[in-house]
Amino acid sequence: MNTINVNGKILPTAIVRLTFAKSALRILAAGMKMRNVSVKIIKNALAEDGVMLSGRTAEQCLEEVNAIIDFIKSEQGLK
Repeated sequence: MNTINVNGKILPTAIVRLTFAKSALRILAAGMKMRNVSVKIIKNALAEDGVMLSGRTAEQCLEEVNAIIDFIKSEQGLK
């Protein structure tokens, strides 16, 4: 499992990518556009870390990402 140092904490890369994906999906779900970012690109980036999203729209993927992050937080006892 790949890890990354975030503010002195060693976190799995998948969690960091999920956090970035959550932010990008919120922007896309609001109807705004970002250069070189799409739902397909986000889904492919997460798939590299083993996180598979089945949603087709930004809203559906955002719900899935939120659920995954909430599950990880509850398992690790984070806020």
